[in-house]
Amino acid sequence: MPKGQRTQRNDSDAIFQDGGEQLLLQLSQGSTGYVGTFDIGLDLSTI
Repeated sequence: MPKGQRTQRNDSDAIFQDGGEQLLLQLSQGSTGYVGTFDIGLDLSTI
């Protein structure tokens, strides 16, 4: 298979079967490429 061709599709990937599509970023086109953001939560109580 040529480089860049996918052999695994999201719908048959175990990560996506358990809600992994929630990890995909919504992208928008910026002035120099694409932009995506995501929020994270940190539990600092154990430090």
